[in-house]
Amino acid sequence: MCVRIGYVVSTLRRSGPTRQLLNVVSQLHRWGCSVRVLTLSPEPEDSLWYDFADEGINVGSLSLGRAEGMWAGRKRIKAWVEKHGVKVLHTQGIRADSMVAGLGLPHVATLRNYPFEDYPMLYGRFRGWAMAKWHLHALRTVSRPVVVSWGLAGMLQEIGMHLDVVQNGVDVEHFLVPASKWRAKEAVGCVGERPLAVATGHLIGRKDPETAINAVASLEGLDLVLLGDGDLRSELERRWGDHKRVRFVGRVEDVRQWLHAADVFVSPSRSEGLPNAVMEAMACGVPCVLSDIPPHRELLESEPAAGELFAAGDAAMMANALRRVLKNKEAASVAARKNAVERFSAEVMAGNYRKLYVEELERAQG
Repeated sequence: MCVRIGYVVSTLRRSGPTRQLLNVVSQLHRWGCSVRVLTLSPEPEDSLWYDFADEGINVGSLSLGRAEGMWAGRKRIKAWVEKHGVKVLHTQGIRADSMVAGLGLPHVATLRNYPFEDYPMLYGRFRGWAMAKWHLHALRTVSRPVVVSWGLAGMLQEIGMHLDVVQNGVDVEHFLVPASKWRAKEAVGCVGERPLAVATGHLIGRKDPETAINAVASLEGLDLVLLGDGDLRSELERRWGDHKRVRFVGRVEDVRQWLHAADVFVSPSRSEGLPNAVMEAMACGVPCVLSDIPPHRELLESEPAAGELFAAGDAAMMANALRRVLKNKEAASVAARKNAVERFSAEVMAGNYRKLYVEELERAQG
């Protein structure tokens, strides 16, 4: 059974959450479901709008500024719902969750982080704490709030919130194992005797890139490429830019060429939701060395051979984990791809959301 689903988000800015939204709506559209996406604000330059359009997804925008959205947003969303006959709404993000909450429609909202941990890191202690309080207050009025990992669900349960879990998923037909690892390395200019470790994502404190750098620097036979920008980049480049085995590439449009070249993927993050980057690496058959935080444990629990865990912030333990993975990288590669396909595919994720939509519509209809 498919229902008319409307997705409301702030923008389609290129980001992990937007990629997850694209995975969901694309799969549902292929199954014949009626899906529409509405953005609240004008699109930024790094928007994925055309990626949605290429999949045949109908996308509209209210193009509201933040001040205008405060007084006109909810009314405009309601008019859009009535015009297109939307039966179930799905939101993500503090702004969209807050605006849609209270409209009285079946409403699924996806929370992709732990606000009391993430928001203070992003916005400062006091502003971040206030935003976290506001976001969770809004989610308590949503008929079907969802989180993307069991680890997040457990953390929220400790503060009295009980949410459904729909794990993130990756497009396993888009992220594939390369036909030739050597040619993939050649394409990015990394042909050599040393294996290659790749890290993707923002160079910010929460991602802890320096632990990865210190771990790789302590090993003789491993190169590290860091993809992405962030507040720490200039300082890290100042300190490590001359190191012959550490390379800063910056932000790239398509990470697949680097994942295809990688022998191991690394993520030393101190906090995550259920990271896209790790799932994308596994789908490309890249074994993973990950900090021992709940979301990373969750990604490896069904296929422990797909990677190794180390204590967050411990570069020596990370170096040892890298040694172990590289000794068994062929078997780990097979396990990583298997894990992505069987447990963390976009198809599995979309199917779980479709069940929630049907349940919410049936509940609303009595």
